[in-house]
Amino acid sequence: MKTAIEKAIAFFGEHGAQKLLADALHLNSPVVVSQWKKRQVPAEYVLKVEVACEYSVSRHELRPDLYPLEPWCQCPACLRNKAAA
Repeated sequence: MKTAIEKAIAFFGEHGAQKLLADALHLNSPVVVSQWKKRQVPAEYVLKVEVACEYSVSRHELRPDLYPLEPWCQCPACLRNKAAA
């Protein structure tokens, strides 16, 4: 099972996906994204990752410690999930 950051990377395809995500976030190196797989996405990048992968991965998945899933949440990922239900 893929982690949330692995899903965000996969959004950009199979080849060079980490670099594409790093470019979308204006990072100097895809190594930074690779480090997030071992640790976690820093707080200042959570919403940027969510937008960069067009909400295919939510802030709740990336950092549930910062963005717990709440029934009243109106973030794009939650609105999409509520509409699908």
